[in-house]
Amino acid sequence: MIAVHGRGNFAAFLCFLEDSNAVGYSTQDNSTKKYNAIGGCFAALDGDEGTFTLGGVTATGFDYMSDFLYVMNPDDSSADATLIYLGADDASAFGMTAGWYDAVSLEPYNNVQWSLGTGFMTDFNGGSAVLNYAGQVYDQAFSLDCSQSRYAIVANGLPRKITLGEVSATGYDYMSDFVYLMNPDDSSADATLIYLSADEASAFGMTAGWYDAVSLEPYATYELKPGDGFMTDFNSGATVLNFPKAIAAE
Repeated sequence: MIAVHGRGNFAAFLCFLEDSNAVGYSTQDNSTKKYNAIGGCFAALDGDEGTFTLGGVTATGFDYMSDFLYVMNPDDSSADATLIYLGADDASAFGMTAGWYDAVSLEPYNNVQWSLGTGFMTDFNGGSAVLNYAGQVYDQAFSLDCSQSRYAIVANGLPRKITLGEVSATGYDYMSDFVYLMNPDDSSADATLIYLSADEASAFGMTAGWYDAVSLEPYATYELKPGDGFMTDFNSGATVLNFPKAIAAE
């Protein structure tokens, strides 16, 4: 067994080899974050390549009467679905099994597959929600196609902390495509970022990467813990975000 220690509000991340696949788990504390962009950071063990399911995400300290997960509509940023988590005891009272369900219809959402990098918006009001991630370490670089998603929630789909300097963008128009780093208290934008390609950055005497849209302060060292994310406002209709491998290059 190989132990890889997490950082920040993440517990130790343990992984082991099972049929030549690295499998592991990690824990994300959302008790002080009402609004957060989050997403799966492990691939589904039995899903399509480069996908995850909410079946690999369990919750503790979750109050299904006040804690919600929103599947966002990429066209107008409304919620396509509002999800709740039922623990074993809560689910048993409804004759169901533990997992994620539509808050209105109680349709199960555990097995829906999403591409790694896809995220959700939280509205956690109970003040004690902790998310526990488990699954397969997907050790390939991957891309998230946002060309058809103006308002996307994007998350670090890796089981390690990364910086924005490790995430590149193609098809990005810095005049019309924006990334918002969200305030966990009121969901406003703490910062609005743009991406400059090598040619664009060179014209400003800078290097390629992420910058504050107003001050042009560089954000290459901004950290995203596993599962943490941001919201987008991509208007060009061509943006693709590119993520690194799970095992960082030496």
